[in-house]
Amino acid sequence: MNYKVVMPALGETMDEGTIVAWHKRPGDWVDKGDVLMEVMTDKATFEVEAKDSGYLRTILAGVDNVVPVGEVIAWLADTMDEPVDEEEVQSASSHASFRPSEESSQAVLASESRGNLADARALSAIRVSPRARRLLNQHGLSLEEVAQQFSGDILEASDVEAFLRAREERATESGHNVGQQTIKVEGLRKIIADRMTQAAQIPQVTLYADTSVETLMGRHRLLKVRYAEITLSDWIVKAVATILVKRPDVNARYEGTHIESYQSANVGLAVDTPHGLMVPVIHHAETLTLAEIARERRRLIELAQARRLGSGELSMGTFTVSNLGNYGIDRFDPIVNVPEVAILGVGRLKSVVVLKPHGFLVEQQLPLSLTFDHRALDGGPAATFLNEVCRLLAEPPEDWV
Repeated sequence: MNYKVVMPALGETMDEGTIVAWHKRPGDWVDKGDVLMEVMTDKATFEVEAKDSGYLRTILAGVDNVVPVGEVIAWLADTMDEPVDEEEVQSASSHASFRPSEESSQAVLASESRGNLADARALSAIRVSPRARRLLNQHGLSLEEVAQQFSGDILEASDVEAFLRAREERATESGHNVGQQTIKVEGLRKIIADRMTQAAQIPQVTLYADTSVETLMGRHRLLKVRYAEITLSDWIVKAVATILVKRPDVNARYEGTHIESYQSANVGLAVDTPHGLMVPVIHHAETLTLAEIARERRRLIELAQARRLGSGELSMGTFTVSNLGNYGIDRFDPIVNVPEVAILGVGRLKSVVVLKPHGFLVEQQLPLSLTFDHRALDGGPAATFLNEVCRLLAEPPEDWV
């Protein structure tokens, strides 16, 4: 019996995925649940498990092919002798709307011009280690380019490093300037670029406010004795989540023809990783204590750094927090994480001299920036939301722990 392998839907907004690596070669036996391939979506890179057992008979989509969800990309069979329905395979191949990534296309054209075009199925059979894949992305290299000087079955990081050294030596010998590096805009970088461009096309407005955090920081210092993992970001997430469940107009997503409001606060955290910006989501944040938020935040950041976030950990966010205070940034205008309708930017703590009834005092204040989608939210409601967050951070409840 034959089994189709199709490009799975790995996220709510996923329309297509890029084949990053095949973990099995044609002729290999595959058990149900085995990692069959790695696919990069508009969110992250995921390991895709086989839904059936069988021999991997045919691979239709190679590494770096961009494949629409639902398209047939490979075939499994119960035995190696069992004939695969050639008509159905040819039909799937002829109707397939795969396209190579930009980098892959350029590599293929260059190979053709040298009369050294590698067979797509042979390339798809090469296994690429995670470290090697990171080096390829980091240096703007395609598998085809490196494979021309590689004869093994598994591409390791050491092979990519050897390719880079050889390229640098050739450039040095020819007198070229090796201080310049060209990095192609593709993969996660292109996904980020596309999403930022999409977000920049919507009418966004940013409001600013500073809130006193004297009381908060006093409690924070006491809590750190028992809960060392708690950071200022956790207080902000808790405050935002507490207000969001009372404000369905802000705790919402603009879906083009309608606005969806949510009862629970799923707060995304903008995380800087070696691969690019990622936004993992703390689900039902309003139900969590500060310590629970801190543990979940740390878990998600570790997964994001390793590029091992699951689709559930990247989906259904209703609001995003972007904290650049640790980078020494005083204030900035965050860009809405569409289709969410608002995002909160957080700057660094500052000490300000303020006039109180009994004289001048030095007070710690936190600068906040709320950017909102004016299609879904008006200025007045956005301003009241920001003020509510400020008031809660100025006097946080004692039962948040």
